[in-house]
Amino acid sequence: MERLLQNAVVLLGMLAISCDCSPHVRDLHSKADSNGDGKLSHDEMVFILTESRTAKASRRIRELVDSVDKNGDEALSYDELHQHTFVDAQDHEVPEAVFKDKFKAADKNNDSILSTAELFNFYYPENSVPVLDVVVKAEIAKRDADNDGKLSPEEFVPGPDADVHDFVKIDSNKDGYISVDELKTWESAFGKLQHAVFSIIKRADQDDDKHLTEEELVQSWNGLRDDRGADFILNWHDISEL
Repeated sequence: MERLLQNAVVLLGMLAISCDCSPHVRDLHSKADSNGDGKLSHDEMVFILTESRTAKASRRIRELVDSVDKNGDEALSYDELHQHTFVDAQDHEVPEAVFKDKFKAADKNNDSILSTAELFNFYYPENSVPVLDVVVKAEIAKRDADNDGKLSPEEFVPGPDADVHDFVKIDSNKDGYISVDELKTWESAFGKLQHAVFSIIKRADQDDDKHLTEEELVQSWNGLRDDRGADFILNWHDISEL
């Protein structure tokens, strides 16, 4: 499921490259400009892009429940979700032990089933502290070659052609390592969106006033397509088409 969601974002990016998205970017600017001053602030962008990601994720969870829920209780049991993930979808990206821990962390009321709200946290752990904790600790354990509980640059991005750009951002205390807490902050919904919006404004803000006019956003779109922040605009574009 998670791999399918990632592939969907890649596909949207490919579609964006092959078409003129300026009308959608202009529409985004118009709807996000809540005070009508013709410029988008950081907070205005965070607000509308948060709404779009939540709406898109909620729709996908609804589709999942409709297709997998066998007894019509509007929730998925461990067995139903396990069957869907490992048998039907053949998705073995997440180890079964981590899958089990994620299910337990998402099950807030310990009733052994996940409601739509709990499934939202299961599939989008950046929105849930307990689930994110499971995912981040598992990710660090997978990469932590010397078992010191943190990641060096080589462990985080192995290989001679590794890009350490994100490592420098995540390592907030600049000690040369990424801790569990630093990675959780980065991977949280707030952290991801904050970094994305800062990146969009930095690359598109031609007059350096920390705000974006409609033309600045439109004219910078080609350069933003390969930016991490572009995923958020593409997500909003997808929602606006519904």
